[in-house]
Amino acid sequence: MTRRSIPISPNWDTQVTVHEYVSSRDDNNKLVRTISRTAVFEVQREMLSTTEYFTAMFKGPWRESDGRDISLHEDEIETMEILFRGLHNTLDMRSFPSVPVATIWNLIGACAKYQVEFGDGPLKIWFISLYEAKRLSTAFVANYFLERTLLYPCYAFDYAEGFQQLSQTLAYGSQGHISECNPTDRHVLHLPPRVMQQLNAARGRLRNVLHNGLFEHAANMLRYATCECKEKTFFEYFRELESIKVWPLENTMKHRSIDDIISNLRGFNASNVTAHLEKEGSTDADNADNLDTLGRMCMCRKVNWKAIVSSTADTVTVYFHGLCLDCMSVSKALREGRDPDHEYWASGRQKKWDSKCRISHDEPTWYFSFMGRREKRGIIAY
Repeated sequence: MTRRSIPISPNWDTQVTVHEYVSSRDDNNKLVRTISRTAVFEVQREMLSTTEYFTAMFKGPWRESDGRDISLHEDEIETMEILFRGLHNTLDMRSFPSVPVATIWNLIGACAKYQVEFGDGPLKIWFISLYEAKRLSTAFVANYFLERTLLYPCYAFDYAEGFQQLSQTLAYGSQGHISECNPTDRHVLHLPPRVMQQLNAARGRLRNVLHNGLFEHAANMLRYATCECKEKTFFEYFRELESIKVWPLENTMKHRSIDDIISNLRGFNASNVTAHLEKEGSTDADNADNLDTLGRMCMCRKVNWKAIVSSTADTVTVYFHGLCLDCMSVSKALREGRDPDHEYWASGRQKKWDSKCRISHDEPTWYFSFMGRREKRGIIAY
């Protein structure tokens, strides 16, 4: 077992011994926990006393109340170093990219355990810097592992900009169902289930916008076109969508991301859809007064297929701005002394979707960020 000293403050007056444990199986195949590493942190009692947990320890009937040595068990050494440095405002001594994402999750658990505020102050500033460094230094992974593991920490640290970026990236970049990822064995740490439900619902809405944009004009042809070329045009349109791996959309969405589909739509070749019209036009022109008359008669010639597909891709690209933590907050209106029900409906009436939010967004983000409230259970599912 290793043991080392870690100075947190040059003016330290208290030593905190942290014992890190590891799980293993004994001869009877029973799970046992044994100490694997130990570290002694040199800290200031005054700084630790800013938390309720350590204040109670120092003032109560605990063994550590009168002494200068404290022992903590079942904590990770790297995690506790960050926690103590946050309390002493010395976090600039840590290098950001080298900190594993799992340590961030463990830090959240440790802060909850020791009642350390981390939604504001040095720890949040440290997390934001680490988040930006991770996003810049980590290579792209196909299953968006980094984004899925950072989503909960952004939620826990109340980092609105990061949560927006990650949720937007996952909605557009994920293939199939979106799920978060916990890199630790702290299973109690996770997003409220409603959050992932809404994020997947947002991805489903992007699919619907794609569907409506691509197929509305085709549906109109089925209803209203009377020209003889309508069947051929209809067939060629869907064949072109199939050739660029967009149709059938329902099957495509199971294994391709929204970003993939948008990229494929950029390769849509409208000439493949209308080539037969040029041939038929040259033949049928002899039987019409002129080509302009033919164009007025034929619905297929009035449709700009390239514009339809490009417009759909453009609309979907900017449709969803990610989830907004301020819109998600179940206590936002209550905290500001306002009626939460009034605020919900007023936002819809005023069409100011990001009022008093830290991020800018439109209606889809506002809509999918509404999570319901516990006091509405039975009326609105939480």
